[in-house]
Amino acid sequence: MNMISLISMLIMGLLMYFMIIRPQKNAAKAKQEMLENMKRGDHVVTVGGLHGVIDEIDRGDNVVVLDCEGAYLTFELFAIASVKRATPLNENDVSVDELQPDEYVENPAQS
Repeated sequence: MNMISLISMLIMGLLMYFMIIRPQKNAAKAKQEMLENMKRGDHVVTVGGLHGVIDEIDRGDNVVVLDCEGAYLTFELFAIASVKRATPLNENDVSVDELQPDEYVENPAQS
């Protein structure tokens, strides 16, 4: 009976490792890579749901400054939940700042 209980405890330990501990380590490694690959201009979402654009990263103090529609907010690096890479503008793209109030730009995808 003692050998059966020892084997069952060993199986339970292995199951716990492969179902709980290992996936948690992989998720932590993926988050660390995401934080290391962030750069200025990337779009991010914080753990609180705030959306912004990275303005400055200070890896020494582990803080990031986000531009949230003109308001500059400072967060800890670990407050970043997800990162969406900044997409460069195409030569045909028009910035909102370049438009005049009475100017209309036709969407080439609709024509």
